[in-house]
Amino acid sequence: MLCMQHIDVAFYYLRKKIRQFPELEKRKVTTIDTFFSAKVRGMWSVYQSSPNTFDWESCDSLLRLMLGVNVQSGSSWFQVNTLLIPIHFDDLKHWALVNLELTNWTIEVYDSMQHKGPHNSKVRGGVNALSKFIPLLAERLSLFEFKPREPPGTYPIPVTIMADIPRQGNGAGCPVLGNPGPHANIQGVVSLLSLGPCKAKA
Repeated sequence: MLCMQHIDVAFYYLRKKIRQFPELEKRKVTTIDTFFSAKVRGMWSVYQSSPNTFDWESCDSLLRLMLGVNVQSGSSWFQVNTLLIPIHFDDLKHWALVNLELTNWTIEVYDSMQHKGPHNSKVRGGVNALSKFIPLLAERLSLFEFKPREPPGTYPIPVTIMADIPRQGNGAGCPVLGNPGPHANIQGVVSLLSLGPCKAKA
């Protein structure tokens, strides 16, 4: 089963490949470690309980990641248009992929086990935390001056759960990208997270 270290390794090699061979990927895209989505969800919970007294210094590690600091082969969000963000749902023991487009400030979620009922609501609840807190972080960095929103503001980023993707059965795996390494690419990571062995341990 996939753990956070597996995902981080795959995303590291993807970032490294994009940095070394930018001609291979036409989009200005980067990835980010699993720490980011977990930390954002935790900070959003704290912020909700006391927004007026929230300690923004507790988000320094997130802001540094957004600047491409403290992440190997990282790129600043000011320099890219697309972010691929892995997100893990502990209670579901499940991975999904968040595609954040900074050109139009939208989120697409690739979830290979989506279905009606509690699963979908838990996935959407976790992603909604990102959609609500990331704009607040972006405002702290003055990112909207370089990646404007229409209309302007820190309102939640619209979220779309992508429907036309292959599905896996409960607990089923997938042979795609069984060994993430130097040959990882965009399609491989999408397969790994959203179309591949999503049943995983944290």
